Amino acid sequence: MADQRSVVVAAVFAAAGGHHHLLRRGGALILAVLVLIGLVIAIRALVRARRERGHRRAPRHTPPPGAASAVAVRHLTKTYRMGSVAVRALDDVSLRIPDGAMACIMGKSGSGKSTLLRQLGLIDWPSSGSIWLYGQEVTGSSERERSALRLATLGYVFQEYALLPELTAAENVYLPAMMAGVPARKYRARAAELLDLVGLSERAGHRPRELSGGEQQRVAIARALVNQPRVVYADEPTANLDTASARTVMQTLRHLNKVLGVTVIFVSHDPDDADYATQLVNLADGKIVAAEVASMSIGHGEIS
Repeated sequence: MADQRSVVVAAVFAAAGGHHHLLRRGGALILAVLVLIGLVIAIRALVRARRERGHRRAPRHTPPPGAASAVAVRHLTKTYRMGSVAVRALDDVSLRIPDGAMACIMGKSGSGKSTLLRQLGLIDWPSSGSIWLYGQEVTGSSERERSALRLATLGYVFQEYALLPELTAAENVYLPAMMAGVPARKYRARAAELLDLVGLSERAGHRPRELSGGEQQRVAIARALVNQPRVVYADEPTANLDTASARTVMQTLRHLNKVLGVTVIFVSHDPDDADYATQLVNLADGKIVAAEVASMSIGHGEIS
């Protein structure tokens, strides 16, 4: 680039010096015109050079097919070190989850399903591969950027509920919104709305110890939705529940998926939970062995 500018400037002064008879006739104006011409040439040379560099610059990753889906991963690998042994928890996983889906990740213990959920939910970093969230690659996002996404765009439901025992159900629900700086009037109203949606409006003032396991998990679901996330991740949400409570929790997730349009991605080892999914992903030894669009085979009653 410096060479191009030098050549242009030299040409301008050479042109001016080669026309001394014009300068003697009061050719200051002509000299100015020559300088302007030189500047135009220089600008065009700069623009051309930048365009050529732009064409040569390849993107870091080519977006995967369907990158505009809610979540997509390509060639995802996760390896853990256990002493001198390398354990590959995920092995070249590629997957797309459409916006608005209710996706179930299934597999035996140790199959890599929870590891995959942590990758999709930006809780952990992959060893290789790429992760896309609504068409934007987020693989190399900093922890600060990930934290912002987790607070504003993503919601989480944990197996152990993770409710604060000192807070009421309503306070547990609106706590993330308070942390996000939402005005008190709005986050209180939002918490009340969500508790009503999960069928717990009458339990808003109760603390976790006064709630059943199924009720605590429904409070956790409401909390995951308080900041209006686009995707909710649930890690074995029914693992610690009896059959009736598990059914109510899955009905709640499916109801919110349909009513709010939020994408739900959940992990389960219970075949009954798969009946609520619109997409099934089966893992074995860190690899996808089957992925299909599911047709829900059972009816889903109202939340009780």
